[in-house]
Amino acid sequence: MRKVLCVLLLIALLFPVIAAASEDVSVMYVNNPKAGDRLNLRTAPNSKAASLGKYYTGVRVELLGESRNGYQRVSVYGEEGWMDARYLCSVQPRTEMIVCTVANGSGTGANLRARASGSGNVLALYPNGTQLQILGVLSGDWCHVLIGQQTGFVRARLLSTKVTFHSKETQTNPPGSMYLNSGNVNVHIPVYALPDAASPLTAEMLSGCMVVVDEFTPDGWARIWAGNEGWVRREYCVPLSSPTADARFETMIVGIPGRNVPLYASPGTIKLTGYETPGNTFHVEAVLPGGWVKGWTDNISMGYIQSGYLFADVLMQYR
Repeated sequence: MRKVLCVLLLIALLFPVIAAASEDVSVMYVNNPKAGDRLNLRTAPNSKAASLGKYYTGVRVELLGESRNGYQRVSVYGEEGWMDARYLCSVQPRTEMIVCTVANGSGTGANLRARASGSGNVLALYPNGTQLQILGVLSGDWCHVLIGQQTGFVRARLLSTKVTFHSKETQTNPPGSMYLNSGNVNVHIPVYALPDAASPLTAEMLSGCMVVVDEFTPDGWARIWAGNEGWVRREYCVPLSSPTADARFETMIVGIPGRNVPLYASPGTIKLTGYETPGNTFHVEAVLPGGWVKGWTDNISMGYIQSGYLFADVLMQYR
């Protein structure tokens, strides 16, 4: 009997320890020292290591059980790295995560991707107006977001509130909207895959097209977005208030009578924006390799069409 009582007493003494061990002590929250600040998720446990993203106060992180130099190794919804332990706390503070909506001005929505890359797997397509929370901001125009119970990455330019990696300020209107202007309607503007004239030519834009300029480089290049990302020489980018040589033109969609013509969301894919009826007007903005043409229709459907469906010969150098 005495032995049984001793065992019961031992269990009673150990129970608080077992209960404490069962609590989730591996979860903490970002707690930046100043309003609007963002905490870096770094590749290594020091302040000079590259940033994988900057995260807002209130974001939940999981500790991975390793600490070094005052940093904790953490996982932020699957993204692993190091955070300064001084700015992590066990009680969730008042959140500063930004709530905004999908607002793609040249399309119907935004892809949620598994990683911050245009080649990342598409987890879902969310239509314009979908509400989300911005957990953090990454370089290269990406945001780490939470939509319902799903997390992933969305292009920052496709959101109603514009945030940037290098500045904590937000703007409701993108400051980078500009026209492309060659100064001559007969001179088209080459768009390159990289800020290098020796890199592949991805499109020829027509003077008069409006684009979003993400950055200027010291050596005279501009990174633009016009349905696809690319690089042009900086001198082709002019303010919206500037006189611009407008080389955009209209042509007619042609095809087999009674059979609609496919309009695609991007060149070379099977993802459709919709179908157009032969005889409708197509407004040409750019010509791409492979016989693709970018533009929009009178019903404001933006997309890509094969040049063979257009009445005018728009292939230019892609013959």
